[in-house]
Amino acid sequence: MLHHDLTRRSFLKAMTAAGLAAPALRQRNGALNHVTFGGAGMAATDIGFLTKDPRVRLHAIVDVDEVRSRAMREQFPKALYFRDWRDVFAKEAGNFESCNVAIPDHMHAAIAMTALRHGKHVYCQKPLCHTLFESRRLAEEAAARPNLVTQLGVQRHSEPQDYRQAVRLIQTGTIGPVHTVYSWCTSTRERAPQPDPLSGADPVPPELAWDLWLGVAEERPFLAGQYHPGVWRSRPDFGEGLLGDFGPHVLDPVFTALELTAPRTIRSLGPQPTAHSWPIESEVIYDFPPTRRTAPRGVTIGWTDGNRRPPRQLMSDLGEGVELFPIGSAIIGTEGTMLLQHYGHPPRLFPEAKFRGLPMPDLPERGHRAEFIDACFGLDRASAPFTYAGPLNEAVVAGTVAQRFPGERLAWDAAKLRFDNLKANDHIRRRYRKGWEIAGL
Repeated sequence: MLHHDLTRRSFLKAMTAAGLAAPALRQRNGALNHVTFGGAGMAATDIGFLTKDPRVRLHAIVDVDEVRSRAMREQFPKALYFRDWRDVFAKEAGNFESCNVAIPDHMHAAIAMTALRHGKHVYCQKPLCHTLFESRRLAEEAAARPNLVTQLGVQRHSEPQDYRQAVRLIQTGTIGPVHTVYSWCTSTRERAPQPDPLSGADPVPPELAWDLWLGVAEERPFLAGQYHPGVWRSRPDFGEGLLGDFGPHVLDPVFTALELTAPRTIRSLGPQPTAHSWPIESEVIYDFPPTRRTAPRGVTIGWTDGNRRPPRQLMSDLGEGVELFPIGSAIIGTEGTMLLQHYGHPPRLFPEAKFRGLPMPDLPERGHRAEFIDACFGLDRASAPFTYAGPLNEAVVAGTVAQRFPGERLAWDAAKLRFDNLKANDHIRRRYRKGWEIAGL
C-alpha cells in the first residue's frame, strides 16, 4: 500500500516512469509464447490481432466454457487447453512469457496479479479490474516490476488518429485550459430490464465449469441467461454497468489530455443499483483538482448513460443542427469546445467559424496490441500501462461506488484510499471467497 506521506502526483510520476522505462524480458528463439485467459468474445478479438504477428505463438487457451471456446481451440489445435486458470501457472509457468486477460471483470485482478508475480507481460481488457483496491494494487505491482510490459485494452488510445488528435489539440492549447467535460454512452448493452431479486436455480450446462466461472465471487446458484455469457456486466458482483464498461474508453482521452490524477469528490444523480443489478441509466459528477491542462479551479466531468444526456445548455452553446454522437465527450475550454466521438471521426471544434481551416494533427498510425508485442521485445513502449490504467480505473470505479449513495457528495482521499463516508468504504475492496485468496490482493 502507499505510504501516506507520498503525494498522489509524485506516486503517479514514479509509476509512469517505471512503466515506460521497462526493458523487455528475453524471449525464447525470437518468439513470444502467449496464453489467453478467455477463449471467445473479446479474447478471440485480442488473439486475432496478437497472432497476426509471426513472433507470437499461442501456447495455451484458458476458458471455463468448452463450447464457447471450441472455435478458438479448433483454430489453434497445438495450443494447450485448460479450464482452471490456476493450473496454467502451476504447470506451465516456465513455458510462456505473456498473456491477455479477457474474461468477466471480477476475475481480472486475480489473474493479472498472479501473472505479474510470475514474471509475465500482461495485456488486460478494460476495465482493469473490479474494485478501487485492486486498481491500486495492480498499479503498484506493475510499478515494482519495470521489466514487465503491461497494457490496458483501450484500443483507441493508440488507433487510429482521432483520440490522439484530440489529445494533441488540447495539449497544444487549441481550446484553452479545460474547465468542464461531458461524457456519455447510450449503448443498450446493459439496459435490458433485469429480474430483481434473482432467485431459483437452473442446471449448470455440462460444458460450463460454474465454480471456476464464479472464481473469487461468493458462491451462488447458476441461473440461465442471468450471468453467463454477457449478462454479468449488469451484475454488481461481476461487472460495473455502463460506466465500468465504456467509461475506461470514453474517459481515456480526457485523462490523457488533461493529465488527471484522482477526483476530489464524486456525486451520483442517478438511480441506485440493487443488490443484483446496476441501473439502466446513470449520471455521475466528478470534481478533479487542477493540472497544467485545466482551469485553475480544476475540472468538472459529468458522465451520463442510458437515456440520460448532457445538459441542454451544451446544445444551445454549440448551435443549431449539431447532434451528439451515441458515445463521446464534449470537452470545454476557455477558448472553445471539442466534440469527440468514441469511434471513427476526427475531433470537431466549436465555434466552427473560429476554427474553420485549422488542420488536424497528422499522427503516425499505431496498433494498440502491436505496440504491446513490440514492447515485449523492447522495441516500443506500452502507452497504456497499468501505472496509467490503475488511476484511470480508480476514477471509474469510484463513480460506481458513488452510484450506491445517490445524491451524496463523496470526498475521496486517494492517498489513504478512503472516502469520507464510512459505508462507502465498505465498497473499496471485496472479500474473496474462501479458498480463492490471491497473493498480493
